[in-house]
Amino acid sequence: MRGMTFLTINSGSTSVKLAAFVGVNAARAPELLQRESLSATPDQAREVIEGFLERHRLRPIKAVAHRVVLGGTRFQSAVRIDAAVVDALTELC
Repeated sequence: MRGMTFLTINSGSTSVKLAAFVGVNAARAPELLQRESLSATPDQAREVIEGFLERHRLRPIKAVAHRVVLGGTRFQSAVRIDAAVVDALTELC
């Protein structure tokens, strides 16, 4: 049985690391489908992500996790992204 496909993104200043996983349920670790590390600047991230999804035919993606390294003093552990978090991170830029 195929589960939910999700994408992880780690976007840096000169690279984007992408991985796609499928998870069947919370009792089992997700299975890695594809992984790539590509040279790219932040303004190229969308193009790189779209290319990754196209190359590996990874649609539909049901969830995305993105690593944000510098969250200031407010974000020191993992948080679920919502409008308030986006606003707070925008203020840091």
